[in-house]
Amino acid sequence: MVAVEVGQHEQVDPPDAEQVEARCEPVGVVTGVHEGAESERRYRLVPEGSSARLVATEDVVNHPGDVCGFAPPGDIHRVRNACSSTAISLHVYGADIARLGSSVRRVYDLPADEL
Repeated sequence: MVAVEVGQHEQVDPPDAEQVEARCEPVGVVTGVHEGAESERRYRLVPEGSSARLVATEDVVNHPGDVCGFAPPGDIHRVRNACSSTAISLHVYGADIARLGSSVRRVYDLPADEL
């Protein structure tokens, strides 16, 4: 069993469960891979006239135990399963996803060489 602390001090668990603490920060996300592997491409947004374009900055493969965090404006990334089995990761967001309806805040077109 795993207990997850939510909000300020609300807790959802049986009393003898292992503890996993999740604290909400004002913005951003922290992710950790539990099982499998996830490939991640990170981007930065480059202004171009009256618009902007994405430029890939880094490719990373996250394995079990790997943890990373993002906060705007450096939180643009694409994640895919990098293994032949199921990949499981935990995402802790610094926002109320139920209220927002999605963890996706912005949508960009991929660079032409990635289509």
